Amino acid sequence: MLRNLTEFSDCRENFIELHVVSVLITLARLGTTLAQEHTIVCLSNLVKDHDYLKLLFAIKGGLISLKSF
Repeated sequence: MLRNLTEFSDCRENFIELHVVSVLITLARLGTTLAQEHTIVCLSNLVKDHDYLKLLFAIKGGLISLKSF
């Protein structure tokens, strides 16, 4: 469900306000393999075409999480 919601640009602002990016990065680092795969898709959908979220993703350690995956 979350995976589908992240595809809509109007939902992205809500995810920013709710600090979802930080939670998803943590899940990508600590979750099960299936949860990590779904989380990476969500993060990819969220940061697509959104410079602020790309920067936030990098600052919060998202690249390190992906590297370890």
